[in-house]
Formats: sequence, C-alpha cells, structure tokens
Amino acid sequence: MKVTQEVLPDSQVGLEIEIPPEMSQKTYDQVLNKLMRTVNIPGFRKGKVPRQIFIQRVGMPQFKAAVLEELVQSAVDQAI
Repeated sequence: MKVTQEVLPDSQVGLEIEIPPEMSQKTYDQVLNKLMRTVNIPGFRKGKVPRQIFIQRVGMPQFKAAVLEELVQSAVDQAI
C-alpha cells in the first residue's frame, strides 16, 4: 500500500492512499463471506446461499457499498 502525505493549511493533513488489487480482492471476499453467513433468504439455510443468488437478492450496489466502506476503513487505519 502506497501512502502519500500532503500538508494542508490550518494544521490539516491530506492522505493519498493507493490500495493494491490483492487487498481489494481480499476485502471483497471477506465481506462477501461475512454477509453470506448472516443473510436470511427463503429457501436456503442460513449461511448456505449460493454466491450468485446472494448478489441477486441483496443487490450489487448495496454489496459494493459495504465492500468500499470496509476497504476504506481498513486502508485509513493502516495508513495512520
């Protein structure tokens, strides 16, 4: 992970964080597995929902938002 720091006025600091593809894929898989274990979809036992059906029922925009939130939070924590 590449972090570039920039000093801004009024004692502020700007960070530019470059996230490698491996970290993105790892976070994607972790969030997917976590959500698949907790979601309750009729016709499937909890935690046994196929990946494609999970994404179809939950919706790709909502899933991507969860992945981005987790990815940004972990990247900022590591950068600081």
